[in-house]
Amino acid sequence: IITANVNVGTKDIIAGPPQMIAQNIDVTLFIGDAVTNTIFSNTTLSLKGVGTNENKAFIDALKTINPKNKEILAFLEEGKTKIINYYSTNCDYIIKDAQTLVKQQKYDEAIYQLALVPEVCQKCYFECLDTLSSIYQEKIDADCKVKFNQAKAAWASSQNQNGAEKVGEILNTINPLASCQSDI
Repeated sequence: IITANVNVGTKDIIAGPPQMIAQNIDVTLFIGDAVTNTIFSNTTLSLKGVGTNENKAFIDALKTINPKNKEILAFLEEGKTKIINYYSTNCDYIIKDAQTLVKQQKYDEAIYQLALVPEVCQKCYFECLDTLSSIYQEKIDADCKVKFNQAKAAWASSQNQNGAEKVGEILNTINPLASCQSDI
């Protein structure tokens, strides 16, 4: 995520018709991972704004942010570099954590964790894609076994038209790529 923390430093009232308010604010920008609370980059911008009330002064200050500001560009580049470095150096850990989740039958969490790796980290991204596809296959195979057993139990409990319809509904929810298709 890219987020900001805004702190109002000083607030001055400028006399005269109309009365104006001047505010000095510090905006601290962060690039980070909201899930792991990892901060990759941050920078603070000191801004000034003037308006007829506090809100207008605040908005005026924020309008002075120039996205082409050298500080902001350096902040973004540093964040990008650190994100790439983070995924490049932690790739083995990410894959190992996903494989551990699979052993706990937490397939969706493992897939989610691997899917977070950005494409710009090419080597890690491709390794995660390969691992992700094998985990997905394990997930649909495990799901197939559970549903196939449910279908067997449903047929065993009522071997009639209603039972057959119930079995058909269960079997229709099985992914066609599951390895138990021949059993079905």
